[in-house]
Amino acid sequence: EYKIMWSHKGVRWITIGWTAFIAENVILSHNRQWIIERFGEKQYHYAYSTLSTAACLSIAYGYIRYGRNKGPVLLEKYWRPQSLPFRGSALSLQCLGLVGFSQAF
Repeated sequence: EYKIMWSHKGVRWITIGWTAFIAENVILSHNRQWIIERFGEKQYHYAYSTLSTAACLSIAYGYIRYGRNKGPVLLEKYWRPQSLPFRGSALSLQCLGLVGFSQAF
């Protein structure tokens, strides 16, 4: 099943986009001060914006062109929304998201 998922173009475009987005944020944020000292704040923001936009466009392209109502479907064997582990995982992730969201206030 893993090969079936990865062979889908939408999955590849979206995965590559998310990976690039995360890597770009980690790398540019971690090296922010050095980049600004070397190239200036304006160039830093241009690079950050350009790379973020390219990564987000990759995600959007993968979803719009290949993903929306066309993507691979997980088998019932792997995707059981009524099962207790599934619901427990969903509740845990929702709580984690709400805790993260609450930190903004």
